[in-house]
Amino acid sequence: MHREICLVLVTALLLCGCVRRSVPPKAPPAKEQKAPAKPAQSSVPKVPERAVAPKPPVPALSPTEARDPVAVARRFLDAVAAGEYDRAVALCVPDKFTAQGFAQMNLAFQMDKAAIAQVWAGSQQAAVVTDLVPTKQGAVAAALWGLKLVRAEEGCWRIRDVDVLPDLQAVEQYLALFCEAEPDAKSIPL
Repeated sequence: MHREICLVLVTALLLCGCVRRSVPPKAPPAKEQKAPAKPAQSSVPKVPERAVAPKPPVPALSPTEARDPVAVARRFLDAVAAGEYDRAVALCVPDKFTAQGFAQMNLAFQMDKAAIAQVWAGSQQAAVVTDLVPTKQGAVAAALWGLKLVRAEEGCWRIRDVDVLPDLQAVEQYLALFCEAEPDAKSIPL
C-alpha cells in the first residue's frame, strides 16, 4: 500500500508540473492589446550571456566499485542527475526500469541535490536512503529516495527498487521491512 501512495504522489507531482507548463499564457482582450513598444536604445554594450558548462560525463563503474553498494548507488544518482538515463538503467536489474522513467524522476526532483544519508547491506541485499531531495515544482517541497540493491552475478550490485519516501516515518518503515528481509544487514559508514 505504501508503494501505491508513493506512486500516486510522484504521478501527481509530474502531472501538476506538466499541466502548468502546457497551458499557454492568456492574451489580453482585443481592446486592451497595444502595439509593441520600441525598445529604448541603450549606450551600454550587450554582454553575451554566459554559456553553461556541460556536466562531465559520469564515469563507468570499475569492477571493484561494482562490488560496493555505496559506489553503485552514487553512480546511479549521479547518472540520473546528469541526464545519462541509459547509464542509470544499466546499473539496474535488467528489464526493470526505463530511461523515460528516470527522466521523469529528474524532471520532478532536483536529483543533483541527492546525497546518500544511510546504507544498510546484508549478504544478498542492500538499502540506500538519501537526504531530502527538493522538488522542482509541485505541492510537495521535498522527499527522500530509497534504493534497494541486490547482489547479482560475480558479486556485483544492481538497483532493484527505487522508492519515494515522503517523510522520516516512511524511512523507518522502509528500513524495518528491509531488515526483516535481510536480518544480517549492517549499517555501512559513509
